[in-house]
Amino acid sequence: MNLRVEAAQHSSGAAGRFRADINALRAIAVISVVAYHFGLPLYGGYVGVDIFFVISGFLMTGIVDRGLTTGNFSILQFLRARYFRIVPALLAMLLAVVAVGLLIVDPLTAEQMFMNSLYSLLFVSNMAYGFQNSYFAGASDSNWLLHTWSLSVEWQFYLLFPFVMIAMKRMPVLWKRRFSVFLISTVLLFAFCVVFCMQSRQFLQVGFFFLPTRAWELTAGGCIALLPRDIGSNTIRNLLTGIGLCLLAVSVFAFDTQMAWPSALTLLPVMGTALIIAAASNHLNFWNFKPAQTLGLWSYSIYLWHWPIIVFLKYFDLANSYAMLAGGFSLSIAAGAASYGLVEQRMRQLIEKRRLTLASLGLALACCAAFAIAGASTSQLEKVRTAGASPAKYQELVALREVSSDWKGGAACPTPLTAFDAGKRCTIGQGERKILVIGDSHAEQYIARYANQTPPETQLTFLYNVGCPPLPGMGRNQPGMHCASFTKAALEEAATGAYNHIVLIAAWRIYLDGSLDSPVPKEVCVQSGTGCSPVKDKAEFESAVSKSLTDLGMALRSLTAKDITVSVVLPYPEMRDVTAADLYKQAFLSREPVGLPILDLADYDASVGFSRDALTQMATSANANLFDPGPALCSSKCTFVWKNRPMFKDGHHFANSVVTDPSFTLVDPAILQTERE
Repeated sequence: MNLRVEAAQHSSGAAGRFRADINALRAIAVISVVAYHFGLPLYGGYVGVDIFFVISGFLMTGIVDRGLTTGNFSILQFLRARYFRIVPALLAMLLAVVAVGLLIVDPLTAEQMFMNSLYSLLFVSNMAYGFQNSYFAGASDSNWLLHTWSLSVEWQFYLLFPFVMIAMKRMPVLWKRRFSVFLISTVLLFAFCVVFCMQSRQFLQVGFFFLPTRAWELTAGGCIALLPRDIGSNTIRNLLTGIGLCLLAVSVFAFDTQMAWPSALTLLPVMGTALIIAAASNHLNFWNFKPAQTLGLWSYSIYLWHWPIIVFLKYFDLANSYAMLAGGFSLSIAAGAASYGLVEQRMRQLIEKRRLTLASLGLALACCAAFAIAGASTSQLEKVRTAGASPAKYQELVALREVSSDWKGGAACPTPLTAFDAGKRCTIGQGERKILVIGDSHAEQYIARYANQTPPETQLTFLYNVGCPPLPGMGRNQPGMHCASFTKAALEEAATGAYNHIVLIAAWRIYLDGSLDSPVPKEVCVQSGTGCSPVKDKAEFESAVSKSLTDLGMALRSLTAKDITVSVVLPYPEMRDVTAADLYKQAFLSREPVGLPILDLADYDASVGFSRDALTQMATSANANLFDPGPALCSSKCTFVWKNRPMFKDGHHFANSVVTDPSFTLVDPAILQTERE
């Protein structure tokens, strides 16, 4: 079977007509995504997924529309074709990932690999990841199957879309005007997406992964499939193609991960792809560039394999050289080529010969069950793979595994969490003495402590926005955070006079002291108009901090002037960026216990000197109380152990079992104004 015939099977516009432009667009999309993920300077390469969505919407709309128009459309046949197009190569990749989990990586990582394999094969991974972590967060780098979210979106579209088209077919007034219906629907879905994702970081995260906020990209492709008339002359086609390519170039080379996505800017790659498909400029020879056509054929398999290869390199600390990254990039292409030849083509041949039946569905379901059982049996895998290990090492593994998931945060609130600006509100108790705690996740972690330990005369209210410093005019350098808006609203709430005591708790070090290798915190941005701009140098950062602390001091001073007690909790010693999961991995892969890091308290005090001095000066000028948790956690050394178990679930959040321990009175003096034990 030659290249053109093979490509026509999944890159056709009208039935039987090969679209070299669509196949080349697939190549552009997959190379953009892979290059972006491997750290090449295509910072907007993630738009490749948006290109795929538009192509898919165009092709699927054409298939369903032609079938319904001719009267020979079958939902079962449609889904069967989609199933055999997607699942065989996906299942092959999943089985390889599961094998790595069973034989090579640590059981804690393997547990997530098994469960995510199950989500991927059931096509619900987008839902699972939408509520887990941000696509651009560091934690995403350790999810071996993160990329399967887009397949889940497409499959969910395949399940719903035919029924929508059939319903339209039964209403002649809509069927005759189906292009207009699609166009209006696309505009409305786009507007919904933009408005929904603008609300908060949580909404943006859900919007990135979920079908309702991605559907407009697929229906945009559908609009092109239903165009009521031909575009016209080659001159117009060439113009549309040129505009489309320019829009894609701007998206790939000018966008970056600091942009909210999806957003109004998503219109650029979607429009660019739609214009190219609408132009149908097959007469342009550059579309037939053979490497592009070949990569277009391999694009699905390349996409499947590239991300697990990246995570494999990062897991074993191999992604720290250009040579290794270049090798990983090449391996992704090679794995895609092999998967295309050995799985995709082979499956197509078996389908054509009627040798592949729905028995394959049974195989997939059996794999689902196996993945679920494997995911639920990680502790048993741990025992098998640590047979012969010393008791000390095994106990360390158990403790680290347990503490790595020991977190409740806002979920511990005894009353329903409510929205507060871009953050959350939790109210505990109904006493007359009202205390307001404002902060980020460092404030959120104490909700579990006071859920069942609040004095009866007290009402505690937590206002928090994860990742946001309570510093006026400053925010977190991630899209959708709206930190400045949250801080402004929280301080206005504090000034209503409804509270007797205001407490500020945050990961001050992250926002004010930077990392160990950078004098300027990479996470911090400064509010400018409706956006938040990253600071460029230390002078700009110090100027922004000075203004922010001055504004915060004025706000707190206005509170203390009204006889409202204000307390500021200083930074506490942390394990920095070493998580319990990291230590588990190290302990498992080594032959001896690794132990928790030990931090010299004096060294920590020196490393947070800027935030301590700045906060102390601000609090003193505002007549606010200062609380230093450091001496209560450490003497001269910080061992980060609480009652013979690790204290932190990650580098700087206390485990829930530690926070809820009655004897862990770390912040009681600041919040409840009790004596320190």
